[in-house]
Amino acid sequence: MDVLVVGASPRPGGNTDLVCEYLTKRFSELGLNPVTVMLRSFRIQPCRGCRECLRKEFCIIEDDMRILVDYLLRTKAIVIATPVYFNSVPSILKAFIDRTWCLRGRLRNKVGGVVAIGRRYGHEQAVNTVISFFLKHEMIVGFRGVCLYAFESGEVLNDVEGMRDLEKLARRIHELLKILELGTSRASEVS
Repeated sequence: MDVLVVGASPRPGGNTDLVCEYLTKRFSELGLNPVTVMLRSFRIQPCRGCRECLRKEFCIIEDDMRILVDYLLRTKAIVIATPVYFNSVPSILKAFIDRTWCLRGRLRNKVGGVVAIGRRYGHEQAVNTVISFFLKHEMIVGFRGVCLYAFESGEVLNDVEGMRDLEKLARRIHELLKILELGTSRASEVS
């Protein structure tokens, strides 16, 4: 798997799902192997702050997050598409982010991208929340973040400038993965 596309909308069939479908198709067209997961399909409990992961190096909560951790560790890039809820990300995405604390140091140098979809306000905060997640894990932020303006299902496709930025994000993720692959092959030649 080259790219993990994470859909963070609790509502099926909306604009976030359309963005995930677009990205998955586009990454495939670029020759990458994408996998899409919708967080609403997984049972993710919130972090308990128990700090057991500091001692055990894995989260002790037994839920579907273990499946998602496997995906996160196997992928080269993570692109998160999120609706904007109360000027930020929905609770399911925040729970997902918090539960990755057990992965400290293991997502380093993976490529990250973020797309925020909403009406008029809060895109920046949602994008910043996801970029902070990437930076906390020492990931490579592939693009400044894409802000798409939509409310009713399907409206996202009418945001011409936003869809152009979505295409730029897909191409940039592809470009960075090629650069990193080239760097890895050169590094192995040297050693």
